[in-house]
Amino acid sequence: DRLSVLHRNVRIVIESGATLTIDGIIACTNAENLVIKDGAQLVHNTPGVNATLEKEIEGYGSTNAGWYTISSPIVGNANMSDVENLTTNNYDLYRYDESTSMWQNVKEQTNNFTTLETGRGYLYANENDATLSFIGEVSCESVVYFLSKTENSPLPGFHLIGNPFSHNIYKGEGAILDSVLLGKKLRRLGQGHGLNLFFYFR
Repeated sequence: DRLSVLHRNVRIVIESGATLTIDGIIACTNAENLVIKDGAQLVHNTPGVNATLEKEIEGYGSTNAGWYTISSPIVGNANMSDVENLTTNNYDLYRYDESTSMWQNVKEQTNNFTTLETGRGYLYANENDATLSFIGEVSCESVVYFLSKTENSPLPGFHLIGNPFSHNIYKGEGAILDSVLLGKKLRRLGQGHGLNLFFYFR
């Protein structure tokens, strides 16, 4: 009924492909004591759980490939400077702006955003291999992300949405969104903790 990761010498690592489901209470105040590897999942309902969530990035080298969809799986907007290895080496980070139908590169001064918004998806690439580490409180409660629709734009209502949780998301039983609408409106781009990404046409 309870999992405590409080002692400094206790360290739990959820390996890729594994899912740890806690139906009771889980406590962890030190993010170094609970590590969720890329492709692993933590399913829980206890606020205040701190962890380190990793995303493996394969460098594109001399090619133009290697784009990834990423989002932050921690509570609140994540400062880019707090995400380990996000801005190391030669990298690119884009967000999509629905009102202008433009991809905005963080490196351009006019697009100088400094946080990864909860619920928003981003395009990311790095020249070299990197392990992105999101460190903080793991999301387990409802997240609301506002979707705009700008009429007469090339792609009205087009958004890149990020999964803000440490596990895959799904349409739960009794959800208002029906399966037909779900299939038409959402397109899954990636899979993994906090990293299921969808295109949405509103």
